[in-house]
Amino acid sequence: MAQKSLQQLTLRTKLLTDEKAIYQRAGKNGPEGYANWGRGTVWYLLGIVKTLHLLKQGKFTNQPEFQEMEAEFKRAAKFVAQYQNTDGLWYSFLDRPATEIDTTASAGLAAAFGWGYKLGYLDGEYWQKARQAYSSLLSYITPDGFLTHMSQINRGGEELQANGYRVISQFALGLLGQLNFILMDKR
Repeated sequence: MAQKSLQQLTLRTKLLTDEKAIYQRAGKNGPEGYANWGRGTVWYLLGIVKTLHLLKQGKFTNQPEFQEMEAEFKRAAKFVAQYQNTDGLWYSFLDRPATEIDTTASAGLAAAFGWGYKLGYLDGEYWQKARQAYSSLLSYITPDGFLTHMSQINRGGEELQANGYRVISQFALGLLGQLNFILMDKR
């Protein structure tokens, strides 16, 4: 099962990344849109770091693909970090500021950075980036506890993601909750 997990991550990396983007989808001919979509990069980074954590717990770090995925996580984190804005947040499409802030992308990417730091894959610079994002995200919480300013679900296509229309949704709180947990964890 560990080998299958690593094979799946390796395949996803080959299909969903190139030197200029992380893509949400791929087909037989390679990447198919949603280049640098914030929430897509969240799923990519969280998927890698959490799988690495489980494989490490299971003592599967001797697999060659494990080291490859560890290196890929570091590469992807560095790639994503360059797009964090001065407030510590990310845009709906990371490399396109005109697409506006997306709190789900920001919470999820900061959570991935926090997990990466806590698990020993990233250095303290990423921990600080996660903390900065968390601090900025607090201003997007409603009085009744919801996270605002998240980009719409992606079924509406790239145009909807890019147009600045933002909503409130419960799942955004799950990403913020992961970030909160990792920042408060004293281990």
